[in-house]
Amino acid sequence: MRRSQHTNYKRWDANIYEYKKQYFILQMCQQGKELDPAHGVEQLVSDFCAVSKKLPVDSSAEVIGHATLKALDDFDVIGHSFDEYDIPARNKVISSWFGARGMGSLEKNCRVVQIIQDIATGVVSVKPFDNHNRNNWNGPMEDKVIKISPATAVSLGEAIQAAFLVATYHPERKDPV
Repeated sequence: MRRSQHTNYKRWDANIYEYKKQYFILQMCQQGKELDPAHGVEQLVSDFCAVSKKLPVDSSAEVIGHATLKALDDFDVIGHSFDEYDIPARNKVISSWFGARGMGSLEKNCRVVQIIQDIATGVVSVKPFDNHNRNNWNGPMEDKVIKISPATAVSLGEAIQAAFLVATYHPERKDPV
């Protein structure tokens, strides 16, 4: 059951980080340790709450898809352990999931794909991220989005694998393992 009884959910999302030959499928939640009904019914910004699954990068599309569907299904089931305004604590928790020295090291040595499921339509968007190559920031490549409907484990896994083929590493990558 989701944490909020009052939120009008419009999307579920998950992020997948490829780091040191592993896929870290991250479960997401609405931002905030406590959800206050006074904030209204609109869905809040998403934040990381847990590693849903860790898989080797050579996992099959079906395995990747199943794990990602589970992370989407578990959106906002649990909250994050850090205060949303305590960025150092947030970064320490997140980098520890990866065994990274810190967020800077993680961000320079990973590739990212974001998955967003529109609840009303069922369409799943798979967005590869550019890590400071096309633009001077880390963000989704909107012109490379892969949309699928319906999303099966295999079709979603194949879309994620295709997105990682175009997702970029940071140009100053220092840990290419």
